[in-house]
Amino acid sequence: PTVLISVVTIAPGWVALLAVQRNIVSDGVLPAISFGAAFRHYWRRSTQLGLLAAFPLLAALATLPALQQPVIPLVIWLGLGADLFGMALLAALLLYAFPLLVHFDYGVKTSLRDGWILAVRYLGHTLGLLGLGILGAFAVGYLSLGLLLLLPALYGLFVVGNGLLVLQTNES
Repeated sequence: PTVLISVVTIAPGWVALLAVQRNIVSDGVLPAISFGAAFRHYWRRSTQLGLLAAFPLLAALATLPALQQPVIPLVIWLGLGADLFGMALLAALLLYAFPLLVHFDYGVKTSLRDGWILAVRYLGHTLGLLGLGILGAFAVGYLSLGLLLLLPALYGLFVVGNGLLVLQTNES
């Protein structure tokens, strides 16, 4: 139930934050949208993207109890590795799918397709954003939980700025 609640709240909240930040990053050239209006407008599509991201997380959570055995079979380690690899691939995809959803008001399928194209074409950007996200997670874990109030907004600015930069580079 916790994962389901987070899918229907965090994913739309993230997209609404990106929609508001997109206007900030673009110097007000794009039409402004309030957080609440963006939350309602993108709720269905962002929830679908969030559900997609929840599957490898649920698979990893189902694998974790098997790690308490005295002898852990190789298949458990392979399954956990596959789960982590799937989470990394989906994180890379969603770094572009969410901004595409906001910038072009795309559907889910188009956002996913174009997100894969951009994630592979701009691999340096993708790895940099993934590294920044991992660094932020370590900062929250090792420094302070209070960073959870600040880091999502800062990371969102990086994601939106990267999305606009990649799209401008792609157009020219």
